[in-house]
Amino acid sequence: MSLKAFSQGLSIYIHWPFCHRICPYCDFNVYKDSPDHPLKGALITALLKDIEYQSELLAKQVGIHSPKDIKIVSLYFGGGTPSLLSAFEIEAIIDLIKEQFHLSHGAEITLELNPTDGESDKIEAFLGAGINRLSIGLQSLHDEELIFLGRNHRAAEGRRALEKAILSCKRVSADLIGALAGQALSAWEFNLKQVADMGVEHISPYGLTIEPDTAFGRAARRGRILGHDEAAWEAFFDKTDEVLSDHGFDRYEVSNHARSKLGQSRHNVHIWEGGDYMGIGPGAHGRLSLMGVRHCTLRAKKIKNYIDEINAQRLNMTSLSPMEACEETILFGLRQKVGINWSALGPKNAHSIKAQLELGSFDGFIEHDEWGFRASQKGVKVLDHLTYRLVSAL
Repeated sequence: MSLKAFSQGLSIYIHWPFCHRICPYCDFNVYKDSPDHPLKGALITALLKDIEYQSELLAKQVGIHSPKDIKIVSLYFGGGTPSLLSAFEIEAIIDLIKEQFHLSHGAEITLELNPTDGESDKIEAFLGAGINRLSIGLQSLHDEELIFLGRNHRAAEGRRALEKAILSCKRVSADLIGALAGQALSAWEFNLKQVADMGVEHISPYGLTIEPDTAFGRAARRGRILGHDEAAWEAFFDKTDEVLSDHGFDRYEVSNHARSKLGQSRHNVHIWEGGDYMGIGPGAHGRLSLMGVRHCTLRAKKIKNYIDEINAQRLNMTSLSPMEACEETILFGLRQKVGINWSALGPKNAHSIKAQLELGSFDGFIEHDEWGFRASQKGVKVLDHLTYRLVSAL
């Protein structure tokens, strides 16, 4: 088979599952860190073995002699808290990827950084190891909001970490969480303006989501009010667009704003556009196009099970049906401002959706033209509902 499936390159996501503290809103695959955790050393070894194993497996699947022919366009260290890794460990992972694949010149290499790990010498060490983009888990510039969110840093510490990151690294993003219980719209506006004025090129503002299998989810079932109602949430969304637009940002995805196209997260855009990516680490998933079929890969979530899986050289890989692949295209594509090109759906599905749009079923919520279709400002606030209705129309 040719490398046509990887003509846009391959991205790699690396999951480090440890955190100093488990935030009450977090539903990611995370575990409490401790200096003497018995599996940390074995996990580093497993991550390296996973990269080697999947690279060789992928080369066989596409019928090439070496994975060196596959271009890596982005690496993303996520978690968990990957800034708990040492610069030496990060460099070892990047060096192995360079050995196994063709890491393209200028490839985006992102590290999620907790403000508690934002000392300037540590940031400099990460950059020296090969990181060229930092994503700071700031979340708020109000101490009371950080306490509510269960964060282990305070506003002054977060501000210092962001300032140091901006001074040291050309590409910096900051995460913020809003629509918290009791949070005034003016407090959210303050967070947005302060972070934008500090000079970041990218901001990811999220509305608080209460996931069922989290501490917040359990508290919500007991009747505790943790976030705003839908009407108030819409006001927060509109305020976000207003403030960040005034500061030169463009919302290119529901929860991602950048000052320019160069400032966008290339890794995330690659995935949203249906690009192939490899998932490395406990609970990591990937999407690979093999023999014209989209495949899902999924790693074991528990650390010990993941290590055992790697040592046994196993990978859970299943093919997606054409309908499942189309659903993913709609799910990710509608989140982007640019929307979905008709060609991404295939002739039959594109015809079905065009027919629905021409009937006026989605007037005011979806805009469409000869190129494709996209959610309107009104529609982007009800994406889950729109996605369900579009998929049902197929």
